[in-house]
Amino acid sequence: MREAALILKYDLLAMRNSLIQGGLKKAIPGIIGILVTLMLAFFIGSVGYKMTRLTRTILDSNLETMYAIEFNLIAGASLAI
Repeated sequence: MREAALILKYDLLAMRNSLIQGGLKKAIPGIIGILVTLMLAFFIGSVGYKMTRLTRTILDSNLETMYAIEFNLIAGASLAI
């Protein structure tokens, strides 16, 4: 998640610089890029949460397997970002 926050930070800085230098017309692609990044981060987070909740429900009695699956979900989400 730190990587996603870092990407958003630099996108916001680029959008601000674009607004200062070129006005609103040049800033629109930056705004669209930020919105797409936010939607992607929200989608990955919500799907990961739902999958984690499902695995906790199914594998409540087998904690080792549940923790391994959750670790793999988190690792996959960080690679996706």
